[in-house]
Amino acid sequence: MIKIVSFFLLSVSVDAFSASLSETAQLARSRLQESLKSPSGKLTISPEILIPEPTDPTAILLQSTAVKSLSGMIRTKAKANSAWLSGSPTTIKTFCVEQEDARGNFPG
Repeated sequence: MIKIVSFFLLSVSVDAFSASLSETAQLARSRLQESLKSPSGKLTISPEILIPEPTDPTAILLQSTAVKSLSGMIRTKAKANSAWLSGSPTTIKTFCVEQEDARGNFPG
């Protein structure tokens, strides 16, 4: 009898966990859809950007400035709804900091 109760409790907790995952997945999907669609229904751009790690010492020094410039151009000239980044944590942080600094100043 204890085994059945344990199984029942396990079953209930697994179902609750599944529902929680399902709700989380649904929330993530709706946020993704919001970021990819324009309020007016126009076509939007969401570039995928790969920022390679430079090996040249001069390129390493200039990378932060280049990433900030790229972030500004993505926001102001491309008017992208979202940007999908791949790169080092430092590079992605630089991009995100520039975007955060421009908060409330879109698209400028």
